[in-house]
Amino acid sequence: MHRQLGTLAAVSSVLASSLLLAQQVTTSQSKVFHGMPAEEVKAIQDSRRAADDELYKNDSEYVAPEISIPLAEPTFLIAIARITSVESQPGSPYLLVGLELEQMLRGTPEKTHIYVESHWTPPPEDGKFSINTHRGTTFDRTEPKVGNRYLIGYDTHVYGQSNRAWISGAIDLSVPGQGKTFVELQHFLDIEGTAAGTSFEPFVAALKDPIPWIRDVAARRLTTSDACHATPACGEALLSRAQKLLQSKTARERLEGLQWLEHLSMGAGLRKAETSMSNATLQQLLELAISDPNVSIGDKAYNDLVNWNFLRTAQPGHCLEIVPAMRKSAIWSYEESKDVKFGTPFGLSTTCLPPAPKIGN
Repeated sequence: MHRQLGTLAAVSSVLASSLLLAQQVTTSQSKVFHGMPAEEVKAIQDSRRAADDELYKNDSEYVAPEISIPLAEPTFLIAIARITSVESQPGSPYLLVGLELEQMLRGTPEKTHIYVESHWTPPPEDGKFSINTHRGTTFDRTEPKVGNRYLIGYDTHVYGQSNRAWISGAIDLSVPGQGKTFVELQHFLDIEGTAAGTSFEPFVAALKDPIPWIRDVAARRLTTSDACHATPACGEALLSRAQKLLQSKTARERLEGLQWLEHLSMGAGLRKAETSMSNATLQQLLELAISDPNVSIGDKAYNDLVNWNFLRTAQPGHCLEIVPAMRKSAIWSYEESKDVKFGTPFGLSTTCLPPAPKIGN
């Protein structure tokens, strides 16, 4: 029951809650949660709902445009594209959409015409309500029509040498009011252009940008930059700025600082090169965030800290179960966790390191 990330780590989160139908809530799907009086379960759930309300009730300025997703990946191309064809695919419920690249905003394309798959599906003819479980991008959520134009962030290397591309973020240009997003997009591209692909200093400066999503993308770019990891001053600047955010009086800014630390902690199991960023400082900042007055921030910090330590120290063939709301965790063997349907009234997260592949017979 785990999604594998390459061959190294698998991370899945179950954000579910259970209805309280009895005085005692029990489950056999967790090594951490073994039952609790219903009123205690409700108190924990209510405290998390209140904390989430504080974080997300008025957070419109922190909502990043979808195009920020490919901007965080320096190899992804950004373009304005026009739909030239929409075709059905034999044996597939999804449409194959042809796109002409009209204007490149980032990168040099190998081809000026690409094909992408749209997961948009028409509403049922009987008018009944249906749910498309594939959220995808804006390109998947709007009906593709010849002539429509989109701002897209895409990668062509997923499909080898074909004309197929994968879109990780898009903006429907037929929707009015996109001017602000375009101004912010160009602002980020200017920052990136100053960096010229090799310098991290412009991204360090962008950690103080007044636009929250630009700060976050800059932080993500730094956490994946070999040059930043190899330069103590860069790591110190990132951790110092994250610490200032964690000390903010605004809960949403404290969450932002924690998200920057998550970019570092989640990369612990994937990063091959050495890093100059201080593990001791990262640990101290995560421990600080655990005691945040907003319990949802504290839960996330606990989850990130325990997961980070697991990724750095655990042996292959083990899984980690974390129930952040209880501030508890447990280790499973990879084999025993295979057929387990994890669940608690508070949600949980799991991370697995698959067994090392056997060499020979």
